[in-house]
Amino acid sequence: MEWVALVDNLEAFNKYPWGGICYERTLFGLQRALENRVSKYQDKKKTKGEAAVEAYSLVGFPYAFQVWAYEAIPLIGLKYATRVSERYPRILNWSATSAPRSTEVENVFLEPHLTFHSLLTPTLEEQQQDYYKHVDKQGASAEMLHQSNASQDAKNDDLRHEKSSSDTAAYVAAATAAMAEETTNDAITHQ
Repeated sequence: MEWVALVDNLEAFNKYPWGGICYERTLFGLQRALENRVSKYQDKKKTKGEAAVEAYSLVGFPYAFQVWAYEAIPLIGLKYATRVSERYPRILNWSATSAPRSTEVENVFLEPHLTFHSLLTPTLEEQQQDYYKHVDKQGASAEMLHQSNASQDAKNDDLRHEKSSSDTAAYVAAATAAMAEETTNDAITHQ
């Protein structure tokens, strides 16, 4: 009900941290999207045979996560999307070219020299936005973000062999594939 009250106060509405709400909802949706789907599908297959179908929905704003994957993991962007411009916001820069299966995206993480960026360097236009000024107040300058990317790129090979990194990679692969499929279809049919 907190959000309903904001409708009557345009200034408060515009200052509300909608990005945080969207992020939390999207993350929750991605974490729960495939929960228990295998067992549900197997149960349906017992009763319906080959006609069994299991679908899921992604809540929040999963396309933002998909675009983040294109930018943070350049090989995913190269394989499954086309950069159509260099605009602000970044979400306008990409057009999906295919809806890969999760195994295809998982294979990206097996590439021997995979590059990924844990932080994206803000563009000049992004640095001029009000939200960036807030980030800057938290101590994350553009120089720090750039240094973080440079040091992260140097550590990519080591991180790939750590369990937490492989778990994250598997999660990103599954979520990215799920979102790409969701972009193309409203539901996924498992065979």
